[in-house]
Amino acid sequence: MPLYEGAKKSFLWDDLISKIAARMEGWEAKVLSPGGRITILKSILTSMPLYLLHVIVPPKSVMYRIERLFNKFLWSSNGQKRIHWECWEDLCYPVEEGGLGMRRLKDLVKAMSLKLWWRFCTVNNLLSNFMKSKYGYNSASFSGGASVHDSLIWKRLSKVGRACKDLIRWKVGCGKINFWHDIWVDDSALSRYSPPIEESHLLVSSYWRDNT
Repeated sequence: MPLYEGAKKSFLWDDLISKIAARMEGWEAKVLSPGGRITILKSILTSMPLYLLHVIVPPKSVMYRIERLFNKFLWSSNGQKRIHWECWEDLCYPVEEGGLGMRRLKDLVKAMSLKLWWRFCTVNNLLSNFMKSKYGYNSASFSGGASVHDSLIWKRLSKVGRACKDLIRWKVGCGKINFWHDIWVDDSALSRYSPPIEESHLLVSSYWRDNT
């Protein structure tokens, strides 16, 4: 993907879509069983966008174009068009529920976003430290969401963080968790039981006395 500035544009994904289509053309010329097509879709084609999905969330129109290619590959034969007996969404249901166990791109995006958010919260590296320094990260940062002028990656992290922060339970350990906004006592953050707090950024270790 080329470097760009501003809002995401669908044409930025044209190179990836062209590569997927080129791969498919080579296989479509061969006689493949339905099972062989399913295997190729699961093991190769749906894995091709994964790297970019780690980095950026594609527009819905792009995901639709890619999944349309996937569905076309599944139902076509020797390059000839055939009826699509099921839509891609139905094929992505688990086998036990009548689907083929394919993966929707929006679900992959969500999984990658969750992984990115978890690494941001738990791993001490250059990127996470830079983001925390720039946006003043603490557990309360996800409550209000990102502003219009924030970076795309911070908007992505904020969206996932708002959905996940109430599902996370923390062990105290060395005390590097937020005293008021992380859930480390019972099933709710202490901030829910107190009036507005000025020093909401303080960690559990900030309230320790003699390391206890």
